[in-house]
Amino acid sequence: MNITLNERIRLQAVQDTDTQQLYSTIDKNRRHLSAWMSWVNDTNAVADSEFFLSVVRRQHEQALSLHLAIYYDHTLCGVCGFNALNNNQKAGAIGYWLAEAYQGKGIMTRCVNELLNIGFNELRLHKIEIRCAEHNYKSRAIAERLGFLYEATLRDCEWLYDRYVNHAVYSKVASEHHASTIANHQSEKPLR
Repeated sequence: MNITLNERIRLQAVQDTDTQQLYSTIDKNRRHLSAWMSWVNDTNAVADSEFFLSVVRRQHEQALSLHLAIYYDHTLCGVCGFNALNNNQKAGAIGYWLAEAYQGKGIMTRCVNELLNIGFNELRLHKIEIRCAEHNYKSRAIAERLGFLYEATLRDCEWLYDRYVNHAVYSKVASEHHASTIANHQSEKPLR
């Protein structure tokens, strides 16, 4: 899977050839990412990224997940995708991270919007969720910007190095996505 979102942003299914660049991006952004990502301290060598890619490749083959590398001007700057796909329930859970230098450019909003199109149009999902730490306001803003409905806050949902954090749960169903897509096309409102 290789998707060009615009002249600068491209999504590509993660591949073994991404191993070194993926690890390097994580390593350079360790402090930034560890604020909200519980897996950062477990990524200490290129072999850890290699293991991650082998796991997600197997999950993808079994239609259990879909992870895409985010390239901005040909540089791998993050990952987004469906961390979990439940084919029986026609549901998916989106996760994402982006290197610090690439934030504030609308990259992740565009990428998550593309995941919505993939999820609802290609995978025929009924419901898509985003869960993020309650105080991760940048992540929450993406869900809100894309019309997700805030559902609940789950208490002490994730151990984040030295404390538990609550998760804010957002969701969107197919009918809401299709209605907002039509409305956006009619108003020609640019996506941030």
